[in-house]
Amino acid sequence: MELKLKDDTKNESRDNQSDAQFIQNDVYGRMQNTTTPKPVVIRFDEVPIPVESRKNTHVGIIIRVFVFIIFATILMTVYKNVIKPNFTTTDITDYVKSDESTIVKQLKLSGSFEPDSAWCSRLPIFSNLSGGITVKSNSGIGIIYKNNKQFGIAIDGKNYKVFGVKIGDPEYDVADNITFPYDNEFSILNDLMDTRSMSTYYQNTKTNELLAVTVNGNSNRVVAVTYFYDGRFLTNTLDDSSE
Repeated sequence: MELKLKDDTKNESRDNQSDAQFIQNDVYGRMQNTTTPKPVVIRFDEVPIPVESRKNTHVGIIIRVFVFIIFATILMTVYKNVIKPNFTTTDITDYVKSDESTIVKQLKLSGSFEPDSAWCSRLPIFSNLSGGITVKSNSGIGIIYKNNKQFGIAIDGKNYKVFGVKIGDPEYDVADNITFPYDNEFSILNDLMDTRSMSTYYQNTKTNELLAVTVNGNSNRVVAVTYFYDGRFLTNTLDDSSE
C-alpha cells in the first residue's frame, strides 16, 4: 500500500479562490446596500427674485414704453408732414369759380390769400396781354384777377389737382387723365417765362374756357395748371398774329 501525500498546492489555490470570492461578494453586498443619491433639481421659476431685481425690471419696462411713445410720435409727425402731403391729393375742380373765403373754408387752408407778383409773372400768358392781371396765392393755389375781377385759378402745389391733372403727373398721362371738356388744343413754348417749359392749352370754343397745362422740359412733368374763365383774350390775339 502506497501512502499519498495531500497536494498542498491545490488546497492553497482553492483557499485563495475562496478568499477572493468572499471579498468580491462582500464588495457587491456593500454596493447593493448603498442607496444611490438622487440628483438635486433646482427650479428657477421657484427661485424668488430679489427686490432690487424687481425694481430694475419695472424701470426697464417703463423705459421701453417711453421709447416706444417717442418713436410713435416721430412716425406720426413724419407721416403727417411728409408722407401724407406727398400721397394725398385734393381735387379743387369744384372750387375753380369760388371766392377766396369759400376756398379757404372748404379746403381748410391756413391764413388768407395774399398778393403774389412772382406768380403773376409765371402765368402762361404773353406780356402784352398781362395788363390788369394780378394773382393772390395761398398754399399752392393762386386766384387770378383781371382788372380786380376774378378771372381764373391756378395750382402749383404738389398735393392738388384740377380737371383730372395733378402737379407732378408725367406729360404722357395728361391726355388720358384730363377731364376738362375741350375741342381745340395747341402748345406754346413759354420763352417769356421759362425756356425749359412748354404749355399746352385746351380750349372749349363753346364756353370760351381755357385750361393751360405747363410741363417742365427737363423732367417732362406737370409743374402748373391754369384755368381761365374766358380765354378769348389769348386765342383772339393768337388768331390775329397768324393772319
